[in-house]
Amino acid sequence: MSVSLRNPMAVAALCCALTKEMRAAGFTVDVSNDFQAYVACKQTARDKRPSPMFDIAVNDFSADRAFWMCAKDKSGKICALQAFRNDQVETSLADWCVPYMIGLYMRRQEMLVPGNTEPAHGSVATKLKGALVYHGELWVDKDFRPRSLTDTFSRIGLLLSLIKWRPDAVWALTSHSMATHGYSGRLGYSIIERGFLRWQWLSEGMEEVEYLGVATRDSLENFVDQLERDALGEVEKQVAIPRFNEELKLARDRLGSSGGEGGGDLLDQNSYAGKTVHISAIGEDQALVATPL
Repeated sequence: MSVSLRNPMAVAALCCALTKEMRAAGFTVDVSNDFQAYVACKQTARDKRPSPMFDIAVNDFSADRAFWMCAKDKSGKICALQAFRNDQVETSLADWCVPYMIGLYMRRQEMLVPGNTEPAHGSVATKLKGALVYHGELWVDKDFRPRSLTDTFSRIGLLLSLIKWRPDAVWALTSHSMATHGYSGRLGYSIIERGFLRWQWLSEGMEEVEYLGVATRDSLENFVDQLERDALGEVEKQVAIPRFNEELKLARDRLGSSGGEGGGDLLDQNSYAGKTVHISAIGEDQALVATPL
């Protein structure tokens, strides 16, 4: 059964704001579901073919099941890539993932031997099923600056997948470095689990022990709410701080004209960012201090 988003306007608005942030930094973001074009794009950017999970030669991406994204600088150079695919999993991610991935690698005549046939007891993967979106192919050029745009670019993709498919969860496989340095959490993955996949024989670009990152639909919507509140807080400060500074200047002028000596006398009460404060004069130089009531 299709489940609507709790606040689709907030998700759409945040996605637009993040895209605008990329443009302001001099980058364009392209989105496509043409995976023949993705083969050429990745070849140009990295001189590599797509991973089996996004290789059009061994996947059926009809019915709008997947999309990919790239970021380009002003010269047209490709600076970042990522891709998303939506799978309907009837059992659980724990049961579905390893056999499915081995099958894709075998179709490309590549060897992949798991070190375990199922994740550890209690893995979150045993609870994930339904519409599950896989986030992969994430690559960022070493000269991509500022580095904060890496988070921005990745978040745009997560939000687009949320709008497009309203999945039960988004999942990703990540390295030890990315998992332990907080990168996955900054993107919106609220669950990080070590050792979801272990390989005895692995292909290029894989790690012997892989981390699972999971963001459920509810956690992604909560993440959007938090980012929206942070953004509103910044707007409020941009409006309130100049007003508060003007009030301080007026209070200083009144104090100077009255010839008062300060000593902590209450001069005024003002509303700043929704909080009532006392403005007091302290010491001989009559410095002003604002204290919340």
